[in-house]
Amino acid sequence: MPVISAAQRMNIPLVYKNKLKIRKFTSEEGLSQNIVQDILQDSQGFMWFATTGGLNRYDGARFKAYKAVFGDSTGLVNNYINQIVEDKNHRIWIGTSKGLSRLDLKTGRFDNAQHQKGVSNSLSNNWVNALGQDKAGNVWVGTDKGVNKAATNSHFLKFQRYLYAPKGTKKERFFIGAICHDSQGITWVGTSKGLKKIERQAGGKVSFTHYPLAPDSAHHSPESIKSILEDAQGRLWIGTRVGHLYLLDKTRSKVTLFAQDLARVYDLYQDSKQTIWVGTENGLCWVNEKTKKIERFFYPATHLDNITVNCMHEDKSGVLWVGTAGYGLYHIDSKSTKFSTYNISHYTQSPLKENMVWGIFQDKGDRLWLNSAKNGLFHLNRSTGEITNFKHEPANPQSLIHSQTKRIVQAQDGSVWVVTKGGLNKYNEVNQTFERFFIEKKYSRATSVYCLMADKKNALWMTTLGGRIYKLDIRAKKFSQARSKYFGNGWASSIVEDKQGIFWISGRTAIVLYDPKKQQVVEAHRYDSVNTVGLKKNRPLQIFKARSGQLWITTYGDGLAKVVYDKTGQFRLHYYTQKDGLPTNMLYNILEDKQNKLWISTENGIAKFDPVTEKFTNYTPKDGLPNDDFGEGSFFHDPTTDEMFFGGQNGVAAFIPAEVKPNDYIPTVRLTDFQLANESVIPSKDAPLKNTANYTKKIVLTYEQATVFSFEFAALSYASSDRNQYKVKLHGYDKKWRNLGKRNFVTYTGISPGTYHFRVQASNYDGVWNTQGLRVELVILPAWWQTWWFKLGWISFTIFLVVGFYLYRINAIKRQKRVLEETVVLRTKEVVEQKEEIQIQNEELLQQREEITAQHQAIESQNKLLTEKNYHINQSIKAAKTIQEAILPFESKMQDAFQHNYFILYKPKDVVSGDFYWLGNVGNKKILGVIDCTGHGVPGAFMSMIGFTMLNEIVNTQKTDNPADILEQLRIEIRYTLKQDETGRRNGMDAVFIALEALDNQQTKVIFAGAKRPLWYIKPGSATLDTIKGSSVSIGVIYQNKRTIEAHTIICDPNTLFYLSTDGFTDQNNVVRKRFGAANVHNALLKVSHLSLAQQKQDLEETLQIFMEGTEQRDDILLIGVRV
Repeated sequence: MPVISAAQRMNIPLVYKNKLKIRKFTSEEGLSQNIVQDILQDSQGFMWFATTGGLNRYDGARFKAYKAVFGDSTGLVNNYINQIVEDKNHRIWIGTSKGLSRLDLKTGRFDNAQHQKGVSNSLSNNWVNALGQDKAGNVWVGTDKGVNKAATNSHFLKFQRYLYAPKGTKKERFFIGAICHDSQGITWVGTSKGLKKIERQAGGKVSFTHYPLAPDSAHHSPESIKSILEDAQGRLWIGTRVGHLYLLDKTRSKVTLFAQDLARVYDLYQDSKQTIWVGTENGLCWVNEKTKKIERFFYPATHLDNITVNCMHEDKSGVLWVGTAGYGLYHIDSKSTKFSTYNISHYTQSPLKENMVWGIFQDKGDRLWLNSAKNGLFHLNRSTGEITNFKHEPANPQSLIHSQTKRIVQAQDGSVWVVTKGGLNKYNEVNQTFERFFIEKKYSRATSVYCLMADKKNALWMTTLGGRIYKLDIRAKKFSQARSKYFGNGWASSIVEDKQGIFWISGRTAIVLYDPKKQQVVEAHRYDSVNTVGLKKNRPLQIFKARSGQLWITTYGDGLAKVVYDKTGQFRLHYYTQKDGLPTNMLYNILEDKQNKLWISTENGIAKFDPVTEKFTNYTPKDGLPNDDFGEGSFFHDPTTDEMFFGGQNGVAAFIPAEVKPNDYIPTVRLTDFQLANESVIPSKDAPLKNTANYTKKIVLTYEQATVFSFEFAALSYASSDRNQYKVKLHGYDKKWRNLGKRNFVTYTGISPGTYHFRVQASNYDGVWNTQGLRVELVILPAWWQTWWFKLGWISFTIFLVVGFYLYRINAIKRQKRVLEETVVLRTKEVVEQKEEIQIQNEELLQQREEITAQHQAIESQNKLLTEKNYHINQSIKAAKTIQEAILPFESKMQDAFQHNYFILYKPKDVVSGDFYWLGNVGNKKILGVIDCTGHGVPGAFMSMIGFTMLNEIVNTQKTDNPADILEQLRIEIRYTLKQDETGRRNGMDAVFIALEALDNQQTKVIFAGAKRPLWYIKPGSATLDTIKGSSVSIGVIYQNKRTIEAHTIICDPNTLFYLSTDGFTDQNNVVRKRFGAANVHNALLKVSHLSLAQQKQDLEETLQIFMEGTEQRDDILLIGVRV
């Protein structure tokens, strides 16, 4: 008997059509705490999450946490947050267990309010449970002792109390659990005593009305309410702590108990698809308006059906966020998923691991038939989730012939036929049994059916593994064999009938044309020397006939072939390959939609082809496909609905082509951070940022501040936000837009004074761009010597000097003229005297010659002495080189640690180097470091030997294995050894260290810490280079404000590449004194990442040599690459 199961079926609202992509965020992703109490998207587009461990802002890339600090009255009042709301003045109100905080989003500053004994306009109680904003902009605050209306226009938080019972009075005490301001301006309050209605009366008075939730029950006691929702129809939904869900029709004042026994109802929310979600203590639920019942949400591997759900919120991009108690935050994305998926294991009770689907068929009852290789045939009712499994049963002659199913087709009379190993099976829908058909009584490979086609005359045609063609007359239940084989080696993949009634058959190495009337092959083409139609060597798979009659052929390795006829009627094949836009040349099956577009399943996703424009559009698992690799023969098209199905390694992808379109949501672009010298700027009156980064429109920098500055930004589209793209341009500096890809930050250095405009454009995951984007005016002030007043003063001073010098020269010439006249007289007298002096000078010259000869001999003696000293110095330096080479890790040590999976590019500027690398082990951790000491040559070498000795002590002796601790200890040792606290010297080093630890699951745990140096790495199969910045700390430099070195942990898959480097490669100049730069280093590493490590080293050395041609090496260069 068939096995029927529905125990684990997916249960989601039908409007989502199985198109969900669910992601989970916990403290591991940066969330401050895993208990999420409330969710908000602010007016700028940022997501805010209230947790019991602080407030979190999320921009699609990272979380920013706001936490209370003990003794700081200017920050958050408490970390245990119950609810948050944004008012019309862009301030977030935060209800906590110890009072109320208000965060000004423009300034980033907090105002706090708490209950003050004896102060009537203070908060009535510190435990704030609920918040709400009415149409007038007033913020209402629900506490354990009544509700308060805040005066929002006042800088100081003042409140007017309602439903408040002071201690010692006879008034009822009200615990406020929910506040709802409806579309009519009425305020509804959920209390521990039931539902209250607050209305404003003439003269500013307020009236209260109690709404009993069960008016027909005399013994009903008021229920404590936690959530209230007004839906799009104006109805009021009320969730209580005892698990009841009520529906209030306000027009008739009628209360209905909609559901009970739900466990505690914590939140109610209606999304843009009009689905009402119910968050309960026992999971996420939704309201089925058709059945008037509450459904429990179930999606495999999410656990949302049995964990406590505290809150829900849908953002502007269509993502539903779900906050839980202890399980973090769920991100339910229905936008980026363009395809529905059906996975066999999601529907079965048995531990079935096989999800490969070998064949697909949909019957008239919207039920899918799915073929498997080992587990028979699955019959899935898509409406109910019920699945029936048909298998071979040895004792049941009405079961399948074999559990290995291959193809499934529907004959002209509507009967369903299944190909299994051994023969054909006809399904009897009434009895849910199969009638067996055998070509021969005894099974043989030669008669094993591989391909099946139903013709228009209610006959089935099939090919076998033995290369034969058979016909089954369904009415007569009789097989007949064609007079000739179809010509081919082994099985055929497909049969199709063309407009002339000729069968086209694709074999392993051939295409055969078969005339069913003549029962003979009329044409046969294969890949050989006499191939006249252009058939290529790889196997043709499916031959597909479009509605126009055009034939298309998929191949396993040669792409897509189009059958083109010439004037003589002879056909040839025209091929489309990866060069034309296909994702791969390994293709399987083709379907045609109502717009005459071809959809092709491949070994790398699904491709859409427009035969008119000859353009391809490709889809991958990132678009919601269950897998990359699909299966041959696993496809189906419903011509009525135009729905298509392709089966593969992990189930079935189902879609209606007209609904597969880009997400048209244009992401908002916001500035999230601005940094000077890699330090975030905190807004203040004297800082470049007067407001928070996202509210900043203009930044003014001094000449000194503009040395290095960075912008960080975010596209606030949260559907597949990791695929958002960015472009930037600094107008006035950049000549064209810079494409950053997924990187959401950019750094500028050495920008000249002037006025610029920084622009950012961003796109969502489907390439829909916000071309208006972000615009920030940037003003860089000139240095004092570049100001107009300095230039004017300098010009005036120069003119004064020129004029003064001119007058001075005129007077000097006059004086010279007088002196010359007097000199002529004197010279005449002196001529006689000079004659006598010449004789005396000759004698002096002879004496000077003798002295010069003696000096020359002395110089030669000194030169000889200098030569000897230079020789000894060179010998000492060579000895220092030998010592330095001895302390570096030997090749054998690197081999033991990394085998051949490393390279070392080491180029000292002088004989000895200030750069060195270090390798050590602590337990099962390998510790590798690259260190850049102050200076190069002999001073650098001395520092490297000091550093090497200290590292041996810190790691090998003290067994320190955390890179951050190693660098911190090295800071202490350097300061002590070099007596920096007494001398104030700043000699030291920059460094990058990693600790590698192999995990049991073949992954590697990598801990990184850097002092002024980053870590670069490339994941397997990735086309991007990821960067982790080092800490802004240099070893040996004493900072006024305490700076620490942080450690970063990565869990990486096998064959991840890591690169550790000093700054020598980056800072090397070319002949025009242009630095090689970090961007070029990144590009060079990406370019060689697919090569072996030895080849990487060779290519990088060549790249550096070409860049340095015509100039000298500037600094020591050290770069190490490691594959783990």
